[in-house]
Amino acid sequence: MPLNTEHYTYIAGLEDSEDEDFKKNVRPGKHPGTWDSETLCKWQQRRFAAGFMGAQLGANIHGWCVHSDTGLNGWRCLSPNFPTMGEAINWGRTWAKEYPTLRQFYARKDHLAKDLSARSPYQKG
Repeated sequence: MPLNTEHYTYIAGLEDSEDEDFKKNVRPGKHPGTWDSETLCKWQQRRFAAGFMGAQLGANIHGWCVHSDTGLNGWRCLSPNFPTMGEAINWGRTWAKEYPTLRQFYARKDHLAKDLSARSPYQKG
């Protein structure tokens, strides 16, 4: 699915090379910038079954991690929790580069605007 580059940025792995497939198979939604749920879900299921996996940098109460970007596998955490954002980004880059045509790693721009040694905003202490 095309990444909303206003709020997110690619870090490693596959970028939007699947745009033509997406445009061909997913109908636009009722509102601008949205997608029809039924065709979007079918497209995501087909890609997931073919081995594609997207991941996003995430912050939680334990630190920073890399988590799945889909409910097709329960939004599961793919990495251990790291104390700093930089460590989680390095893990995500390595993960995406293992299968660069089947994996995509990205992050929210507001997260990347922070110092790489930053602790998670949800972390206690």
